[in-house]
Amino acid sequence: MTDEPNRAIAEVWEVARESRESRGLTGGRPISYRTARRAETLIRSLPAEVPMPEAAWGPDGFISLDWIYSRDRVFSVSVGSSKRLPYAWIDGDQHGHGVIRFDGPTVASHLLAAIPVKTERRSD
Repeated sequence: MTDEPNRAIAEVWEVARESRESRGLTGGRPISYRTARRAETLIRSLPAEVPMPEAAWGPDGFISLDWIYSRDRVFSVSVGSSKRLPYAWIDGDQHGHGVIRFDGPTVASHLLAAIPVKTERRSD
């Protein structure tokens, strides 16, 4: 496994840890072990040509996996403990959303088709 997937997976587990530590301060639900494992499985299932996402914690206990290319070009998937993956995207003046089922280890082709793969991950 290359460094990028390892970095993304480490970020998932760091976000999960932070969610447990911050729970008293934010009032949000911490990320469960099952949710973090599902996010890890999703990242491991991405083909090599797909850039790795950034991970963020939602107060609902979900992990948001985000591909942020610019202010108006974003793709986001919410990973929870169920097999349902809600996703949303913005690309200029176009946008959309949906829900797919993820059983792992293969990502649904229509979800992969929505993730922009030709643009490099943003640099901060």
